[in-house]
Amino acid sequence: KKVVVVTGGSEGIGEACVEIFNQRDYEVINLDIEASSRQIVRNNTWFIQTDISKVDEIQSAFNKISQKYSHIDVLVSNAGWGEREQKIDVLL
Repeated sequence: KKVVVVTGGSEGIGEACVEIFNQRDYEVINLDIEASSRQIVRNNTWFIQTDISKVDEIQSAFNKISQKYSHIDVLVSNAGWGEREQKIDVLL
């Protein structure tokens, strides 16, 4: 099987990528701060809690991946970081 790593795969575009690769029978690794409550748990999906703003957590995640898989076929670099609050200015 092919192996894909998706950063930020628990919501939005990343979550859609996880679902698409699941449908195509890839082994999917989702690196995100929080697991998605909407994703269906499947045998070919692995969630690793990872804060991509911290180098040591990224290294730890890829060390775990390399212990289980000999290669990665696809890397979807989707995660971002910053303030999670939505701010809206309203002009009257």
